[in-house]
Amino acid sequence: MTRRASSKHSWRKRLAITGLVLFTLYIAFGIWGVPAILKSQIQGLGSETLGRDVLLERATFNPFSLEAKLYGLSVGPREGEAGNLLEIAKLSANPQLASVFGTITLKSVEINDADVWVAVDPSGSFSFQDILDAQAAAPQAETDSDSSVPSVIVRNLSLESLRFHYKDASLATPYEETLAIDRFHGRDIGTVEKRGISEANTAEAAFHWDFDGELSTGSGAALKVSGGALSLAPWHFKIKTELLGFPLRSLQPFVDEAVEAEVAGTFGFKLTQNVELSESGATITVAGDIGVEGVEVSDEVQTFAVWQTLRLEGIQLNAREMELAVERIALEAPAFESVLLPDGSPRLPALKSEEAVASSSSGEDKATAGNFKASIDSVVVSQGRLSFEDQSLSDPFETEIENIELSLSALQAAQVDGAYDASGALTLALNALGGKLELDAALESLQGLSKASLTMEGVELRHAQAYVSEFAHARVEDGVLGMQIDAALNAFENPVVTGSLELEKLLLKESKSEKEIASLASLMVKGVDFRGEDVTIESVTLVEPLIATWQDEAGINLQRIAKIEQEVEQKAEAVEESTGLRFRLARLELKSAGAGFVDTTLVSTHNSRLSNFDLLVEGVSTSSDELANFNFSGTVDGSARIAGKGKLNIADPGKYLDLDMSFRGYDLTSTSPYWATYLGRKLSKGQFEIISRYEVRDDRLEGSNDFKIDQLTLGEKVESERAINLPLGFAINLMRDPSGMISYNGLPVSGDLSDPQVKPWGLVGKAFRNLILNAVASPLKFLARLAGGREDLDSIAFAVSEVELDSVAMDKVTALRKLLVERPGLKLEASFLPDPAEEQYLKDQYLMHTLANPQFQVVSGLDLLQPVDREALRAAVESRYAEIQAASVTEGMEAGQGVEASEDDAVTVVEATPKGTESAESNTGLVKRLARFIGFGKKDNPSPQTNVQPKLASAPSESVSDLGKAESNPVESVSFEKMLAAVVEMTPEVSLSSNWIEDLSEERIRNFKTALLEDGEVEANRIFSTALDEAEASGESGALIIRLTD
Repeated sequence: MTRRASSKHSWRKRLAITGLVLFTLYIAFGIWGVPAILKSQIQGLGSETLGRDVLLERATFNPFSLEAKLYGLSVGPREGEAGNLLEIAKLSANPQLASVFGTITLKSVEINDADVWVAVDPSGSFSFQDILDAQAAAPQAETDSDSSVPSVIVRNLSLESLRFHYKDASLATPYEETLAIDRFHGRDIGTVEKRGISEANTAEAAFHWDFDGELSTGSGAALKVSGGALSLAPWHFKIKTELLGFPLRSLQPFVDEAVEAEVAGTFGFKLTQNVELSESGATITVAGDIGVEGVEVSDEVQTFAVWQTLRLEGIQLNAREMELAVERIALEAPAFESVLLPDGSPRLPALKSEEAVASSSSGEDKATAGNFKASIDSVVVSQGRLSFEDQSLSDPFETEIENIELSLSALQAAQVDGAYDASGALTLALNALGGKLELDAALESLQGLSKASLTMEGVELRHAQAYVSEFAHARVEDGVLGMQIDAALNAFENPVVTGSLELEKLLLKESKSEKEIASLASLMVKGVDFRGEDVTIESVTLVEPLIATWQDEAGINLQRIAKIEQEVEQKAEAVEESTGLRFRLARLELKSAGAGFVDTTLVSTHNSRLSNFDLLVEGVSTSSDELANFNFSGTVDGSARIAGKGKLNIADPGKYLDLDMSFRGYDLTSTSPYWATYLGRKLSKGQFEIISRYEVRDDRLEGSNDFKIDQLTLGEKVESERAINLPLGFAINLMRDPSGMISYNGLPVSGDLSDPQVKPWGLVGKAFRNLILNAVASPLKFLARLAGGREDLDSIAFAVSEVELDSVAMDKVTALRKLLVERPGLKLEASFLPDPAEEQYLKDQYLMHTLANPQFQVVSGLDLLQPVDREALRAAVESRYAEIQAASVTEGMEAGQGVEASEDDAVTVVEATPKGTESAESNTGLVKRLARFIGFGKKDNPSPQTNVQPKLASAPSESVSDLGKAESNPVESVSFEKMLAAVVEMTPEVSLSSNWIEDLSEERIRNFKTALLEDGEVEANRIFSTALDEAEASGESGALIIRLTD
């Protein structure tokens, strides 16, 4: 018994010793062996696996708590490089013994004071790229078919002072940042569910495991995270993150890669993310707020954008369903700066090389747009400001748009199966150019109706001077613009735009001279309606518009004010024609309009003014089939009245125009500077009136003018280099009646307006000019209407030997007397152009008088018109003939010739012995003419030049045959004609005195003057006899030449 007991005691002892030894060995192995193994394995396997030096300064193991701690763990750099990849000052883990029998349980895992360095080299490779490449090249271990997740739980996870250092040297400006996990605690982290946990439980204890931590960045941002697992099958995590004060400037290297601009500001958010992992994929939802504060985007030249705060509130994002909802976006006090460069393009931050930018977006696979939904309940921009500069203008334009208040509401956008739609509402208010603009807009749907309403009030046009200067040499001194526009657009219909416009207190001045060129009390455009291709306006009313025009040495101001070139105008017209819009203005009205004109190019300044001008046009249209009715009236220079009415085809004025116009009571003395400059005379007095009627049909102008000028009186002469020499006084006297009135009815105007060289008012001016020139050139024809239409009053014909006026001449005298009575300022000049036939007549008369009476003496050419004594002439011829015959017989006998001769022989003897300067043959015509004159010759048909009968004292009592029967006549068989021929042959040549012709001319003029002055209506001092000028010498011979002068 004793041995058995002793043996049993010995076994227990041995067992206790063995256990003690084993425990001692365990303790020793845990204290010295496990750390050594850990260090060896970690360094060996780590270096082999990572291909880098893995070092561990020391390791400890607590065999009682099973806690292992590693100190000074590091992963070295790649060969040839400096700097470790990883350094951990302390890493501890405390597995539980129960892990051997079931769920792997770690009581705690702690990492303290650790650093991880991640870098990207200039080629874009990560600093651990070798590790990734080695892992990718290593053979893949076979995976267990059982894909179930092992049960693991970490009761307490603690990370403190864990820093991630990142450096990117692939950027032009290297980027560096440090993310520090200052504190991170996790509880029950793992794959083990807690009983009694339900997602419906909203309490914090609803997590199967949870964590919280605080992080910071080297740039100064702070990040808080917390969350946990709501479900482990499937995985469902809820994570809350809050970022504060992340400086955007720290991202400048990435900005530099794309644009040349600097970004400043801070970024932050407070988000809650829900991540659910299932076999069908991941579902991520994000909710929370995002804020960006103190933002500034600028470069060396310009600050593009600045704002105090941008907040996105109430964000809800479902990444899987692509649904985004935002309750409110608020942008406070934004300030933007916009600049248009000289070429008209906007100045934006300069982009880097296109190649670099393109590389960031390159890729063979292009994402296709999927379905999505987005909604924003409210977008608010408050206290906004925009600075705008336009450098494309000759004079750069700068302005500030202030107090921008923008509100967007109920914004919806969605794409479903490729169909996109959107809706929303907008309200905008701002102050610009001294005024206020308000815009309200709503979009029901892209396929539905959208509406907009724009209101503009108090916009001061002077602020837009730079744009005015671009098109005109003018300055806007004043002018306030307002408008109201409403627009509606249906996706399947033409847009509809309605509204009105008002412009007040417009005042324009010429830039150089500072003179006013235009003003306007108000412009009102009402009832604008734009529908598709139709534009209608109810009315356009201009109140007190005024245009000032002047002409100086540089030309007319309005021509030099406009800068628009002809090419630009043609392009504008081409665009206007290409639009094809149909336009109709129901009513256009000018009230109390005015215009002023000053001309300083004359010898003295001319001023003229149109005032109180009213114009009404109804039915303005681009339709070529519609006529507009118009009427107008106004005052010129304070007293003259102008008025008119008519119809006009606005679309094609050359197709149809009717115009009736009157202009009455115009004082012409205001035009005296023009008279002085171009005619060399001032105008002392005169009043003008005209009534005109014009019509245009198919580019053909036809018109008629009735005008009057009362009491037109010339003033003193003026020296002017531009004056032309015109018989101005004569023209006035030619047209002025006894009362001092110049009137003319029915002055025609006509022309082809299709000719680009023809201008309507040029045709009117030409008609007046031609009227005056024609009147001066042919005054008697011009005044023919006063003489019953006779146009032959410039001459009065007289028959040869006649000095008295016949009935035709007396009719002309009566007409001329009437003209002189009607034109008291005119004088009459008369001269006589002799008939060449009258010279021969006077010679014949003289010869017969001297034959009949050798003692005949001519005192005046009128004496030759006295009748010849026929009986005395006959007796003288017979006596003289007998003497000649007797002398011829005596001479013949002395020469041995016979004494008897027949009738024919006697003639032959006479012809053979001429005593005159001409032969008998040359005098044959004279003899026959004289014989016929006194009735003894044959009745041949005389030529026009000789068909003039002489004046005889008495008619012959015998016939020619009776004259030759007297027994006492020695040659009774010879005819009187032959006797006369013989006598004339022997008579010396008659020498005609020029005074005889002048005597007859003066007598005729004297008789004309006597008849003209007969009733005393015309003063004698207005009638003159004058010598012929060279031009008149080629006129009608044997006639008085009548001229009118002043």
